[in-house]
Amino acid sequence: MKSKGFIPLAIVAAAVIAFYAWRESSAPSDGAKAASVPSSAQVAQGSGGSGVVGARPGAPGIAPQAGGRATPAKLSLSGELAVARSYKALYDRLANSPEGQTAEGQYVQYRILRACATISDRRGPAQRAPDLTPQREFVASLPETDPTKAKRVAALEQLGEDKCVGLSGIVTTEADLSKRLGDAVAAGSPSARVIQIEQELWQERRASGARGGPTLSDGQVDALRTAIGSADPEALVLAGRVLGTGFRDVTLRLGPDPTPVEGRALSNAFTLMACDYGYPCGDNNPRILQACAFQGHCDAGNLPDFLAYYQTSPYEQQLQTQYRGVLNTAIATRDWSGLTVQRGTAPLPPYPPARR
Repeated sequence: MKSKGFIPLAIVAAAVIAFYAWRESSAPSDGAKAASVPSSAQVAQGSGGSGVVGARPGAPGIAPQAGGRATPAKLSLSGELAVARSYKALYDRLANSPEGQTAEGQYVQYRILRACATISDRRGPAQRAPDLTPQREFVASLPETDPTKAKRVAALEQLGEDKCVGLSGIVTTEADLSKRLGDAVAAGSPSARVIQIEQELWQERRASGARGGPTLSDGQVDALRTAIGSADPEALVLAGRVLGTGFRDVTLRLGPDPTPVEGRALSNAFTLMACDYGYPCGDNNPRILQACAFQGHCDAGNLPDFLAYYQTSPYEQQLQTQYRGVLNTAIATRDWSGLTVQRGTAPLPPYPPARR
């Protein structure tokens, strides 16, 4: 006899795959310095009371890493963008203003236009929000006694919002967007430079097809080091996204450890560093909303606790601590000898292919 739970689980799996495929397809187009580095136990910013998740009283097994957590008095422009429920107010504030002419202002306007404007020479229609209908149907079918149901419904509503309301009438071209990104790079935006590199890598990946993906040039490596050295929170998140992927003939190493870095641990280490430097890592962080909506993982009130409780093994947590130590030292000392690139060796896949 078929299990009654089979069809809902299939719907959940399909929705999760579809959502993350949508996120990955848009990733290449997306995307307060500190004198000393605070720990993520001291800062998990950006809650602002607008999130929908957080540990329920008595939730087993989860507790803050240590100490108290503070919300910053003011988010950076990129931080505002990361947790905005709508982009129009931010775009209107930046358009034709001195704030919008800063390096970060130009970068944020590029991001908003890339997400929201009608791009006249784009192939196919833009998808501004994921289709969450199957997931909504599944969550609606959960019993009212499920302690995560209300939070999952609220998280789905946030994830399904069209952040571009009021901006779809703006028309631009790919060439204009490239120029805007280049202008932000020229003005000194480290995040814009990392986005540029990511786009270059995606172009190379598409061109190479099955030949093994992209590589990193010496110039791109230097630019990534510069972006990381800026300690800009957005740039740290983006650099982790770039360096956490695989390359056909490049192996990264951090510190004296001869073992190649592990991509997911490295990406998470960069994310935790971004939290330290002022990125919005409270309960309205998109990663927390996604995990709550799709998996019912709703008991973490900030990103460091979410990663520790739901996402990483003790081994990966050790790697993250190790990577953060090396990278924070490099930022503080401007000595990048701890981040080395070895060429000519393709990293092995994480697991051997299954026998058939």
